[in-house]
Amino acid sequence: MNAGPNLSRLARTIAGIALLAVCAWAVVAYLANPPGTGSRSTLVSLDSSLPQAVALGAIAVALIASLALSRPRWRSVGAAVLLWGGLAGLLVAGYASWSDLGAVGRRTLAALAPGYAVSDGSGAVTIARDSAGHFAVTGSVDGAPTRFMIDTGASSVVLTSADAANAGIATDTLDYSRPVQTANGVGWAAPVTIDRLSIGDLTLQNLPALVARPGALDTSLIGMNALNQLSGFSVSGNTMTLTR
Repeated sequence: MNAGPNLSRLARTIAGIALLAVCAWAVVAYLANPPGTGSRSTLVSLDSSLPQAVALGAIAVALIASLALSRPRWRSVGAAVLLWGGLAGLLVAGYASWSDLGAVGRRTLAALAPGYAVSDGSGAVTIARDSAGHFAVTGSVDGAPTRFMIDTGASSVVLTSADAANAGIATDTLDYSRPVQTANGVGWAAPVTIDRLSIGDLTLQNLPALVARPGALDTSLIGMNALNQLSGFSVSGNTMTLTR
């Protein structure tokens, strides 16, 4: 009776069990210590190097178990080491560059869809310059979709009469007593307070604004009183980034 095949199958079985055990431990440890929470479980103690450690540890356990319980052909062993080592390197490199790849993807999406606010999940929003050279974006005022142009030359947020009405503002009862400079010259606007203005993941509350008279303004403006409530904004090439 040839015990070789049986030993080989046993080696593969043990290697698979070891690999599954390490992965199961990793899942339990990950759930016990969610990233970014700062909490540490009394059962498991991990740090930010978990993904690399799990990948390399699992591969090492599988290889050692296979070698210990089988009679390997060393050429095959060398090929396997190169293969799994390469995969481990790709895992580590991919994890290390994940944030950079995400940033490239967000910039690409913003460039392909001008007017679309691309959020990165951490409070930063990217907007691409449109064909006219403006930073225009679709946001919302009190839940109503609103098309804005970001204008650093405007001191205040200014809504068109139509956008204000869509947001539930009674434009016919406003006091249009505030002079404003528009592309059509000096106009008159009414002061209001916006409960909630949103662009992507950014939301500003209780924001002073102006409502232009009907026909005085083509596009609602986001001015400096809104931008100054952010932690920062910057322009790089054809993209603008707003940071909460």
